[in-house]
Amino acid sequence: MDSITHTQEFETAISVRPHSSHTYNASLSSDWAIGDAPHGGYLAALLMRVSMTHFRHTHTNRHGGDAQPINLAITFLRRCSVGSAQIEVNDLKLGQKISVIQLTLRQHDGDKLVANVIMSNLGTEKGHTVVPTDNFKGPSKELSDGNTWQRVDIPHPQFRRAPAHVEVHQPTQKKCTVVETGMHWEQCALLRWQQADRIIHGRWTNEAAGFLLDVFPAPLAELEEQVNATKGESHPVWFPTLSLNIDFKAPIGEAGLDMLYSCINIQSIRNGRMDIRVKLHNERGQLLAIGNHCTLITSPTQAQGKL
Repeated sequence: MDSITHTQEFETAISVRPHSSHTYNASLSSDWAIGDAPHGGYLAALLMRVSMTHFRHTHTNRHGGDAQPINLAITFLRRCSVGSAQIEVNDLKLGQKISVIQLTLRQHDGDKLVANVIMSNLGTEKGHTVVPTDNFKGPSKELSDGNTWQRVDIPHPQFRRAPAHVEVHQPTQKKCTVVETGMHWEQCALLRWQQADRIIHGRWTNEAAGFLLDVFPAPLAELEEQVNATKGESHPVWFPTLSLNIDFKAPIGEAGLDMLYSCINIQSIRNGRMDIRVKLHNERGQLLAIGNHCTLITSPTQAQGKL
C-alpha cells in the first residue's frame, strides 16, 4: 500500500534489502539530496524503513507483527554520500511493550550515522492519556485562492532536490511571528511535484512524514537571505543536521493523508548553530509527531563533497 500511497519514486528511494539477519543494503538516491549529500529527513525515512523491515524479517511476531518506530534519535557523524550503503542493526532490548535497536549506517569510507530507535505498536498502545490544549488551526480547505495561504518557492531547487518534491504553502498574513520561544512559522504541505510533463502526487505515510519533519523552506529561505546579505552574495546556504530526534505520537494509517501541517519554531541561532522544533499535525489538529533538530549554517561546498 505504501508504494502506491507515497509515490513509487519515494518507495524506490527508501527501499532496503536484507543482507543478513542484522544487516541491510540500501542505495542513497541523488534525487533526495541537498547537493551531493542525502537529505536528513530522507535518511530518517530510510532508517524507519530499515527498522520496520528488521522486525518483519528477523523478529516477525514481536509487537503483534506490526512494530513501528515511536522514537528515532539520529546522530550524524559524517556527511553521507549518494550511492550504496549498508545499515547494521544491533538489538539492544527486545521487550513485550517496547524494543530498542541501534542502527549504524556505513559507506565505503566509514560510519556515517548512528541511530537509536524505540519500537512499539502505535495501533495497540493503551494507557493514561492527557490531550494538551493546542492553539494550532489548520488552513482552510482551499489553498488555491491565494488570499489565506500562498505557495512557497523552494530556493535553489537544483541544489535542494529533496524538498523540491514537496509543495509547501504558508499563511499570507503571518509568514513569521516572534514568540517567547523564538521565531515561529506555519506551513501545510502536499507530497506533489512536477516531473517532465506530468504531476506526481502522493499521500503522506508515516515514513514520508519522517521526511517532512525536515522540510521547512520558508524559514531556511529567510535565513539564507540574511546570511547572503551579510556577505553580499546570492549563493545557496547549506543547513546540515547534526542530530535529529523524532517522537511519533499517532499513526497516519495505510490510506495516508493528502496534507500535513507543520508548526516550526527556531528557538536559538548562535555562532552558526541553531535548534529547530517541528510539530506535525493532521487536518483536525491532532499531533502526529515532534522533531527536534540541531543544525549548522554553513557553506554549500560541504554538501557538494568539496570539503
